[in-house]
Amino acid sequence: AGGPHPQEWIITKAQETAHRLHRDQVRKSGGLPYISHLENVANIVASYVADPEIIAAAYLHDTLEDTSYKPSQLKADFGARVLRLVQSVTKPNKDIKAYLANIANADTALIAGADKLDNTRGMREVTDWSVFNYSPIEKVRQYRLVSHKVAAYWPDLAKEIDRQLSLVEKRLLPL
Repeated sequence: AGGPHPQEWIITKAQETAHRLHRDQVRKSGGLPYISHLENVANIVASYVADPEIIAAAYLHDTLEDTSYKPSQLKADFGARVLRLVQSVTKPNKDIKAYLANIANADTALIAGADKLDNTRGMREVTDWSVFNYSPIEKVRQYRLVSHKVAAYWPDLAKEIDRQLSLVEKRLLPL
């Protein structure tokens, strides 16, 4: 009883892998090293659950979309469950409907929600929206859809996403 979780190593390995794969990337929302986003998402996830595989997937959630890391390598390094979790929060061809359909359980909802919460906090600092694939209004609309899915499993997390989105909207659309 007590003691460290037998799979605790997976979090450290995921953190190291994320650092290596994203080392030269910066955030669009403010120029911070990209790893800061992955650390934030993993920390948000860890504040809700202690499951090492879910926390590892939080660190790795952007690797398939934004790096040369292949699904076969991720599976070999971290196992089938972590691969499934990462794939479930990878937006296929920027398709929001497919992304929303993948948020079908508490684990994926938690990672997706943590990702959107951190992104939404960063959106409040954006001054140049031209670096994004979507207009700020469209981005907020999509994040509200994600928040709605997250609310089915993690209502407090969804409430915080919505609160942050309201702050973004106030900044974008001052009355």
